[in-house]
Amino acid sequence: MAFDESKDKTLASVVAFEGEDSKITVSIRQYNGGEEKVQISRDLLKGDKFEKLGRLTFEEMDGVLRAFNAAYAQAGCETRRKR
Repeated sequence: MAFDESKDKTLASVVAFEGEDSKITVSIRQYNGGEEKVQISRDLLKGDKFEKLGRLTFEEMDGVLRAFNAAYAQAGCETRRKR
């Protein structure tokens, strides 16, 4: 089955860290009504490119954790959390 962009839904998206060259974004996405999944991406600010997330500084990781919690709440995931 080929990826269909029209079926890919962003439930929440929060910028976790913005540096001089790139920004890290935490998103909660859902494809075709399926399971909600977390996406963490590093976007290059110069041009229309992204790169592998790779290693994070402690400052970046702190931002990712804060952004994850914000995106999680924004998407209403805490009400659907499986235990």
